[in-house]
Amino acid sequence: MADNRNRNVKPANGKPAAAANPYAINLDNFSKRLKMLYSHWNKHNTDLWGSSSALAIATPPVSEDLRYLKSSALNIWLVGYEFPETIMVFLKKQIHFLCSQKKASLLDVVKKSAREAIDVEVVIHVKAKGDDGTGLMDTIFRAIHSQASSGDHNVPIVGHISREAPEGKFLETWDEKLKSAKFELSDVTTGFSDLFAVKDETELTNVKKAAFLTSSVMRQFVVPKLEKAIDEERKVSHSTLMDDTEKTILEPGRIKAYEVLLKAHEAAIGALKSGNKVNSVYQAAVSVVEKEAPELAANLTKTAGTGIGLEFRETGLSLNAKNDRILKPGMVFNVSLGFQNLQTETNNPKTRKYSVLLADTVIVAEDNGNETLFSKTTLRSDNHEMSKEELRRQHQAELARQKNEETARRLAGGGANAADNRGAVKTVVRNKRAAASALRETESCKVFAQ
Repeated sequence: MADNRNRNVKPANGKPAAAANPYAINLDNFSKRLKMLYSHWNKHNTDLWGSSSALAIATPPVSEDLRYLKSSALNIWLVGYEFPETIMVFLKKQIHFLCSQKKASLLDVVKKSAREAIDVEVVIHVKAKGDDGTGLMDTIFRAIHSQASSGDHNVPIVGHISREAPEGKFLETWDEKLKSAKFELSDVTTGFSDLFAVKDETELTNVKKAAFLTSSVMRQFVVPKLEKAIDEERKVSHSTLMDDTEKTILEPGRIKAYEVLLKAHEAAIGALKSGNKVNSVYQAAVSVVEKEAPELAANLTKTAGTGIGLEFRETGLSLNAKNDRILKPGMVFNVSLGFQNLQTETNNPKTRKYSVLLADTVIVAEDNGNETLFSKTTLRSDNHEMSKEELRRQHQAELARQKNEETARRLAGGGANAADNRGAVKTVVRNKRAAASALRETESCKVFAQ
């Protein structure tokens, strides 16, 4: 059965799916992206798709391991779900699916959409239980031969994803027959990478939602849990913890490394503009480090991040010094830059080595700029821009503080001593607030001991 990655997709007719079938392919998305696939394939056939006249993609069985596969990405991108143990073959006039009966019943709805979108016929081959599928594979091979344009090649060129090893008897059989058939095989990983690199409006919305949810979970759940775990495990007072935190922040060597890295990170993000080469992003970061702190250049990470989308790291979109691909609007990058294996003067050998890392999710915009999602790189004390929500929270905290002080005065019964006590209470509250702020600012620095 298809692996459900999008349960909120509604059927094209607007009616809810039957209870027995919770899956519904978004036919509007399918049509739009099928057009994109064929347009990209035709336009860049020579430089990115290996001059292929057919694309043969085999999706492996379900695995408990988290894997980022181009075949799975294509499934989700095109039909909204992952179809394990399914073979898809794209030809100029036909699309062939080889799969089980259950998957075939789900894919049947795309026939009309494919015909209307790009005038291709969808042919679904149902593999019976216990059948190895060889007869159906031969049928697909004959279709490849009949529709292949001869051109300068004596045999059809079939594009495939060379790095994805076949898994399971079914796909192993397909791989063996494909390699022994009279085809010339060409790796088309680069073609799919370039196709997936530019996100449409739906994908950009999903990226923004993912950034918001991740930020919210980290801020509201993970950080409080870590703070509690640290308190309980180390059995230290808040004041001791905050003193140690302050020392970490104010250590001169680490401060300099962070400040230089922040400038380099901002320069890298600034270079993420449509029309620039990908390697200009990394070079912008290197230039800052060489100017501000040449002694740290050797410790700079070898990349400034990578493309991100259906795959956590999109192949072909590494922000390194050698990548000469052109940036396009709609591309999304995880701009991750750091210094590694730095050393500081300390008596504790466990904390002598440390690394600093900054990361942001950035969308390349249409207007030669970019959009950074939920950036948190500067220290709060250096960031003078506050949102309305931050101001509201601070106002509520101030009202709560005033009410607590008023209660304390009433309980104390007034008088000079009460005033002194109020001053003491106020001082403690301020110190704790400053300490909490320091702890949160440490999170911004992202300093990790090795």
